[in-house]
Amino acid sequence: MELPKDAKRAKGWLIWTSVVMIAIFLGLTFQSYFYVVKKEPKVTDAVAAGNRVFHDNNCMDCHTILGDGAYYAADLTKVISKRGQGFVRAVLKDPPKITRDLWPGKYKRVMPNLHLTNQNINDLIAFLTWIGELDTNGWPPGSKVLSSKGKAKPVREGTISPISLIKKLNCGTCHTIKTEGLNTVGAIGPDLSNESARNRGVDWLVKQIGNPAAIPDSEVAKGYEGKRMLMPAFKNQLTADQLKSLATFINNLKEEK
Repeated sequence: MELPKDAKRAKGWLIWTSVVMIAIFLGLTFQSYFYVVKKEPKVTDAVAAGNRVFHDNNCMDCHTILGDGAYYAADLTKVISKRGQGFVRAVLKDPPKITRDLWPGKYKRVMPNLHLTNQNINDLIAFLTWIGELDTNGWPPGSKVLSSKGKAKPVREGTISPISLIKKLNCGTCHTIKTEGLNTVGAIGPDLSNESARNRGVDWLVKQIGNPAAIPDSEVAKGYEGKRMLMPAFKNQLTADQLKSLATFINNLKEEK
């Protein structure tokens, strides 16, 4: 029995619409696959080992990562970019000591010493670095430092003072800085309260703040086990003017007698 003309037309539209929708679905599926693969950093052996260390020690019983876990302690999604490998390494080596040194009397409950080996710590840092490089669409909230083009957002001259930059970058977490408007006690990096006495100059400090890896080992303070405590690079978080302003401010710090 031959279908009516209207029924044939409707059948034709149904078939072609289905074909088009399937094609769109397949196209978007392939596009999303290549997009995710391109943006996901490579999983190395160290990253995989760090993932095992992270879960074997039940870190998510206290911490969150990528929004998942408990909320007793800090979110670790961007901890490497915020604190730097040196600080994270020191904390993992002896958490109670670092907590007591940096924040005496502030916390009644502190992270226990997990007695991790140096290899465990290296692997865990590799894992946390890998996590921090994932495209998390802005998670955790407030973690984005760069603009969409990957450059530091321009700030009008005078908008952010050196003291505000120091607070914004959490410099006091590692450094002791005692001057008017600042009173931080950091136990990881060198005391900056009398930086002018070191005679390093603004240009050296610009390089040190912007790209610490460019500074020779002989000029860098050593931390646990005589290893280099490398601070994070801030060249992509600050404009050239902000870098120079911050370096000039630190270079002029003089300990008050």
